[in-house]
Amino acid sequence: MQKKKIATALALITLALLNASATFAEETLQEAAIAHIPIPLGVKGKPFPIMAEIKENKSKIKSVKVIVKSSTNLKEARINMVSIGAGRYQAAIPAKNTTATSELVYRIEAETVLGVKSNTPWYPVKLESVEDKVKDVSDTAEKKTPEKLGKIRKFIKQHPIITGVGLAAAIGGGVALASGGGSSGSSSTASGETLTADTGTPDISGTWHYTNIMPSDTISGSMNLTQSGTSVSGNFSEEGDSGSVSGSVNGSSISLTLNFGDGTTDQLSGSVNGNQISGSWHESETGETGTFTATR
Repeated sequence: MQKKKIATALALITLALLNASATFAEETLQEAAIAHIPIPLGVKGKPFPIMAEIKENKSKIKSVKVIVKSSTNLKEARINMVSIGAGRYQAAIPAKNTTATSELVYRIEAETVLGVKSNTPWYPVKLESVEDKVKDVSDTAEKKTPEKLGKIRKFIKQHPIITGVGLAAAIGGGVALASGGGSSGSSSTASGETLTADTGTPDISGTWHYTNIMPSDTISGSMNLTQSGTSVSGNFSEEGDSGSVSGSVNGSSISLTLNFGDGTTDQLSGSVNGNQISGSWHESETGETGTFTATR
């Protein structure tokens, strides 16, 4: 009788251990969730910044990569994304990948330390040159046909990233993370979750760490911003330079001016999405236009 009780107890313990092992294996082998808001528009010959948020399960993240293909080169290029804290990652598709093509596609891949991979769908990006876009706008302004003006209004309505930024600036920067590329203002994650953009005026007060990608250089720095209503003020510091910041917020659109001590200024235009800002960066001293991403 005693042996029977012991055998029953051992069987129950074994069953419990097997169930626990199965549960642990199931949890650790789950894919990480990737949250990303795709941008459908880019600029030929300019870096294309990408940001994503990775939600870990039981297993730690080993690597996050951007995988890119273009209409002229179907060979996949793999670009490492860099962690900037709080589960957020960023990278930039190099200018060499956007120069000789008018279209490219990319997806984001996250891999855990156990080798479990998760992927987003392929996202298409249309690449246009600044010169072509400025010519298109000039031609439309000259002809002023109701049909073309109606198409421009429809395009701007469907792409709220451009509102408040300016068409040339938006095309010049090629990035903003507040729009999913359509009128819905939301994006899907790899796990089927949905992020919805805030349509109200956000409060951008706080410390922002940014990366500025220009054709000739890449610069990192930080901004301490204070917001009062729609007005923004503060200061910045980057690689040996510092100065004051002024600007405004209108809905999700932001416009900032960085005032350097030598009297030169840089102009930033972009969109706010929670703790992320992305858009175009223009240096008045050199005349260069590039892109930037910032996180709070």
